[in-house]
Amino acid sequence: MLESYCFTSFYAMAALEGMVPPFFVPGIGQTLLRMTVLGLAVTLFGVSALLFARPVPQSKIRYLYWLFSIVGMTGVGLASVFFGRAPGDPISWTGRTAMFLGESI
Repeated sequence: MLESYCFTSFYAMAALEGMVPPFFVPGIGQTLLRMTVLGLAVTLFGVSALLFARPVPQSKIRYLYWLFSIVGMTGVGLASVFFGRAPGDPISWTGRTAMFLGESI
């Protein structure tokens, strides 16, 4: 637990000092780092959702259905955030809502 607090504090200080590469530049938009990380996350969530969806029809375990739904909603939410132009535009809020629903199911 202490390690996570130390890492978070160190990372916050590094970000405030400008030692962390920016993810989003206000007025300019997305950076290549942000597009790469979000693209990989969307791809991995999509592949995971498909892998969890394959055994759902034959399985009697309802947990797989809910897990597939959660992972799929989170992936869709990340995909919509990827296309957002600014942090507060409607597409970004739609993505946040999908991620929230995916995590709260």
